[in-house]
Amino acid sequence: MVFDVRILAPAAGLVGVLVAIVLFILLLRQPTGNEKMRSIANEIRSGAMTYLKAQFIRASIFLAVIAALMAFFLGPWLALTLVLGGVCTILIGWFSLSVSTRANVRTSEAARNGGAKAALRVSLNSAASIGLVVSSLALIALGGLFYFFSANEKSFASIVAGFSLGASAIALFARLGGGIFTTAADIGSDLAGKGDSGIPEDDARNPGVIADSVGDNVGGIAGMGADIFESFVGALVAAVILASYLPNNVIQAQFGGVDADLLIGLPLFLGVIGLGSSLFAVLIANFVRKFSSGRVVTIVEFVALIGFLAASLALLLSGGYTLNIFYSVLIGTASGFFIGKIIQLYTSAWASGHVAAAAKSGVATNFVAGMAAGFESATWPLIIVAGAIVGSYLVAGLFGISLAAIGMLATVSMTMALDAYGPITDNASGIAEMASLGAEVRKVTDELDRLGERTATVGKGFSVAAATMTSVALFVAFEQTLKARGLTTSMSLAEPKVLAGVFAGALIVLFVSSVTLKAVARAAAKVVTEIRRQFREIPGLLNGTGTPDNNRCIQISAEAALKEMNLPVIVAFLAPILVGKFAGPEVLGGLLVGAIVMGVSLGLFMSNTGGIWASARRRIELGEIAGEKRGSRTHQNAMIGDSVGDPLKDTSGPALNILIKVMAIIALLIVPLI
Repeated sequence: MVFDVRILAPAAGLVGVLVAIVLFILLLRQPTGNEKMRSIANEIRSGAMTYLKAQFIRASIFLAVIAALMAFFLGPWLALTLVLGGVCTILIGWFSLSVSTRANVRTSEAARNGGAKAALRVSLNSAASIGLVVSSLALIALGGLFYFFSANEKSFASIVAGFSLGASAIALFARLGGGIFTTAADIGSDLAGKGDSGIPEDDARNPGVIADSVGDNVGGIAGMGADIFESFVGALVAAVILASYLPNNVIQAQFGGVDADLLIGLPLFLGVIGLGSSLFAVLIANFVRKFSSGRVVTIVEFVALIGFLAASLALLLSGGYTLNIFYSVLIGTASGFFIGKIIQLYTSAWASGHVAAAAKSGVATNFVAGMAAGFESATWPLIIVAGAIVGSYLVAGLFGISLAAIGMLATVSMTMALDAYGPITDNASGIAEMASLGAEVRKVTDELDRLGERTATVGKGFSVAAATMTSVALFVAFEQTLKARGLTTSMSLAEPKVLAGVFAGALIVLFVSSVTLKAVARAAAKVVTEIRRQFREIPGLLNGTGTPDNNRCIQISAEAALKEMNLPVIVAFLAPILVGKFAGPEVLGGLLVGAIVMGVSLGLFMSNTGGIWASARRRIELGEIAGEKRGSRTHQNAMIGDSVGDPLKDTSGPALNILIKVMAIIALLIVPLI
């Protein structure tokens, strides 16, 4: 192969970071609107950054404790890479919020002066800068570690597991904390504003709307960025570890005339190609302005995927690899694409219309129809994931499963960009309403917001599906690590220990889901109470002459998030350690299987169901349900369904995909201690 991945991966990552910085600078040159718009945007940015700082301080303390324990029991290099993974995730959170809290107001202003196409360009380029940083930092860090440990590939393979755990640890805090914050503020704002007082969504009189906008950024941007980053890292790490265990004769027999060094570097090569195809897609997005917003997003998605597959095939053929590697990558990429389209079909097409119509007859029928559609929507991704696991194994063995996971996540820059686009346009729409920019501007921002809601919902479901492939790859790496250390164990379900572990894994998923939903319920109740108090006690607030205390709702949401996120994190870390140490590898293996199966199934159901209820409410507001409009009884029923779905799709569902990856990577790391 012409290029050394030890140099190419960090170099490509640096290019990606530079492009992201250029896009950020171009964003800063965009106009920010009038004084009222700037004031609202500054309030959102201040609240988001204040919360993020408090969240990451707590997460860093936890990370430092874990690093100290890891240095004592597993060695200083693992502890160092753990810290490095955590620092990279924190940097992603900081950069993501820096971009999104500046892009929202500039998107609103672009909509006011340039219309939909100008607003799309600002929001999509801003989101692209976030996506590019996510994959670029992974390539810089992992490529740098590969270069540093180039004399011993086995050492590199074992050391990078610490990096993955560091990324996962911070991501779990970011996802849980951000999810609790945004959901509490969203539910509180909707119930006390739209529900009680009948004022429009994002109305400046509502003390909870700024907190809701802050939550969109800390949960939908920083939390999602950390989530996608650690999934991408986990997939790369699992592939590297599995490649390191393959004997040279097996490598040459199955994968062509390559040695172990090239096979270990292959995951990073694929990551570089994914970054390159995403960069090309961002460029294309700026030359297809004549198309509608939805068409531009579709074009960008296809360009990234086709570019990645074409370049991957060329790399593998020129490098002497056999085509079974490409087939595994193709299976993963195609699986991710079809999973996204299925989720989109359910959350923004016929299923949400059926659920919206069901709201005509009451809240109960809206709930039942939404849950039925959610359960059904989860079955197809599970079938596809199962097929991808079997198919990739048949063509390339256990290593093929990890390659399929990389194939699903390789264009992670574009995946993150399309997801971040949603909260940015949601904030832009809110600023347009709060700043009273008029019906025409709100029409433009609502169009972008609807598309953004779709891409964000698809992103949440996709992240759960991607977590499945990553977790399975990590589980396989765990099993291979056991064998490499002579710990041959039976993972048969006929073994009582394994079966007990399976139930224990399912139990942990259910427990964490319960804890997160209770946290949201408590926090949302406090926000509702506070908003109602302000409506009662602040003179003229509902008439528009009083001034709401927005900071109080932000403070309530932040305090709840910082308090409630601790228990699930502790459970995620302690469960595999205690089970592995005191019950043995068989029970630990069963624990991972139970957590993966239950976590993925429940995560898909919750993410999709919440998205379906949200889309149903939106369709009524846009007049797409005959005879129904905003404020009608049917609309109120759909709003209740949407409020119930918020913690499912924004907190509990997304948290599960990180939970199962954290447990898998910890199990992998503690094998020497079992």
